[in-house]
Amino acid sequence: FTGLWLLFSFWGLTTILLFWAALIRATREWGDPERQGQAYGLLDAGRGLLAAAMASAAVALLSGFFPEDPATLTAADRREAIRAVILFYTSITLATALLTWFFIQEPDEEEDPVSGSAFPWARIREVLGKPTLWLQAGIVVCAYVGYKGIDYFSLFAVDVYGLSEMEGASISATTAWIRPIAALGAGLLADRILASRATSLGFFLIAAAYTLPFFIEVGSFTVFSLLVNVGLTSAAVYGLRGVYFALLEEGRIPPAVTGTAVGIVSVLGYSPDVFFGPLAGWIIDGNPGLPGYQIFSGVMIGFSALGLLASLLFTRQSRRQVLSPNAS
Repeated sequence: FTGLWLLFSFWGLTTILLFWAALIRATREWGDPERQGQAYGLLDAGRGLLAAAMASAAVALLSGFFPEDPATLTAADRREAIRAVILFYTSITLATALLTWFFIQEPDEEEDPVSGSAFPWARIREVLGKPTLWLQAGIVVCAYVGYKGIDYFSLFAVDVYGLSEMEGASISATTAWIRPIAALGAGLLADRILASRATSLGFFLIAAAYTLPFFIEVGSFTVFSLLVNVGLTSAAVYGLRGVYFALLEEGRIPPAVTGTAVGIVSVLGYSPDVFFGPLAGWIIDGNPGLPGYQIFSGVMIGFSALGLLASLLFTRQSRRQVLSPNAS
């Protein structure tokens, strides 16, 4: 247990401390200022597609080490199988590190006046004073709550619709393949109508989809309607994930302090990792059956409404900055 605790802590430091802000900044620099939605949409679409492909490959690899008769599976078989999967993911990570080292270019000093200079405290204070930064953090919080909520569709299908656990898990698994299409589509849409307007549309769709549990007792909803609802919600959630960092450009965050801005937004934006699981469990376990999911849906609608409000305010504030660049 101690070894796993240290290992997961190490993963947290390497993937978040060293990687996350750099990834978002590199994507912003790679994308044209007028096509930030497309850049971040491609990023999340690629992440989703690669994750799904790697997971499928890992399952195939795992099954190759298992005997045809599950009853003959031994502890040694399990160790060899998980060792192969670990080496597979390690090889992919190493290959990605090499590709990054040789093909991701650093910005020129002329393009990045902060590079090699003292820490830009004045620019950071300027960023902290921008209302769009804090509105973006609120948008990410609400969008991430929507993302975490997808995990409960399988439980909803089992507890309320009476599907088997395997059928419920299959519904959740299929949502992963919606991610690439939704993220890229939302990115292209954001470049046409503004990223903040695209997030407004996403939150509106999520709120509408979560009204389903309030009408189930009428008896007019089938498993097909559940699948449509899951697909709509997943498309909206993954669309939000594909564009909410494109708000950096719309909010006129200076490129030189993108990393700092991403750090601030992420600390607040990904806080649902801490509180959402216990909150959802408390609601669903404390109110068995449909009533629990109705309360859960009400919470999701509330967060979506807050996200919609933050998006509308962001659009208003960003337009004000365009008309008056000195406005904070």
